[in-house]
Amino acid sequence: MIPQEIARTVIASTTALALVGLPVVAVGLVAGRLTGRLGRRGRRRLVRLGAIFVGSIFGYGLLIADPHPAIRVGAIVGVLSLVVATVWLGRLTDSGLLLIASSVPWTLYAGAVLLDVAITTRRIRVDSVVLPFLVGSIGIALGVLLIDTHRRALRRHPELDEPPVPPRRVWNAASQAILGPSILGLNLAALASIIFMIMGGQLTASVGHGQEILGAIAVAAIGSIATGFVATVAWFAAWPSRSRPAFEAFAWLGEWEIERFRALAGPSVPVTLAEMRRYVRNTKERPEDRALRAEILVIGGRLAEARAMAERIPDDTPFGRAERIGELDFVDWLEGGSDNGADLRAAVSAVEPSDGLDRLRAEVALAMADVRRLVASGDTDPTAPMRAVRARIGAHADRIWFAAARRLLPGYLRMSTAVVVIVTVIDRAVSV
Repeated sequence: MIPQEIARTVIASTTALALVGLPVVAVGLVAGRLTGRLGRRGRRRLVRLGAIFVGSIFGYGLLIADPHPAIRVGAIVGVLSLVVATVWLGRLTDSGLLLIASSVPWTLYAGAVLLDVAITTRRIRVDSVVLPFLVGSIGIALGVLLIDTHRRALRRHPELDEPPVPPRRVWNAASQAILGPSILGLNLAALASIIFMIMGGQLTASVGHGQEILGAIAVAAIGSIATGFVATVAWFAAWPSRSRPAFEAFAWLGEWEIERFRALAGPSVPVTLAEMRRYVRNTKERPEDRALRAEILVIGGRLAEARAMAERIPDDTPFGRAERIGELDFVDWLEGGSDNGADLRAAVSAVEPSDGLDRLRAEVALAMADVRRLVASGDTDPTAPMRAVRARIGAHADRIWFAAARRLLPGYLRMSTAVVVIVTVIDRAVSV
């Protein structure tokens, strides 16, 4: 049986974090919808309103969390994480607004209690409100300092008033469109998994709260594993139905490319961008790895070298010819070319049989090129070609989610362990 106090803390922690997480996701979705329709000033105002809104949620979470240390720890970790992220992105005003909005509710409350004590004869434990009042006041002061620092920087460098709009012709334009709107680099699925990871850390800290050190370690170990699995399931479940087909086609081609890399580099080699770059740097060029080398050179921005490499891709087979033209088309597009992809389309149609795997892979690559062109033209639905090719792939990609989740799980287990350890340590420190 779970002790009644722990059960109440678990329920309160889960409810509070859900109430925090859902508005944050909602703000992200609304922002993703609106940012493409607003001007620079409108986007800036929307982001700042979002910072105030999210900060207020955390602030009121701290205010109601007094009986529940786990919730208080979660609110503190959440707001500090967002502040650090926004400072890292150079958005000092947003960071300041976030700090102020999260500090004001409980600073006002603690200040009102102290004022009430000062003018009445009511007795309370003053030390229980003095520390929150001081910490909140410091948070407000730091927020004002961040905003003032940003304004001073803008007076010296007016060009920093608004970060430049990301160029549409970037090497990962297609994948960005497929993954959908993002907040701090996290799309909806990744954001959902992070929220569940924080919730899992809170639940673990709640269960381990007040236990002896060995019991707390055992709870943390079990909680880390369970949280990693739940976060992976949350990532899987949070994909919008409209985005799923496009991602399935994208991931299906990606899985094949990973297997091709492993056939070249060895099955024990970790599949990361850094490993692929290391392979290109440390191994001798071969005809069968020139497509991979061209991709890595494109990612590194070395377009002239990428073009030269792409021109050496063997075209003695229909698929090789389509791959060669596809890589050259990619370089042309990044350099500002306006080609409509007719040559690539013709090369893909020549890959036989029409329902073979090579043909399907070539069609996905063609769809990716079409997505890039639609992104560059500002189309409102750039992923339509990927959804269309997903229907062509059929059952070949039906289990792609399991493959993607299997690749995510080890990383999520490491992240969940870090979250659980940090939250548990903070919980024990706050509870002392």
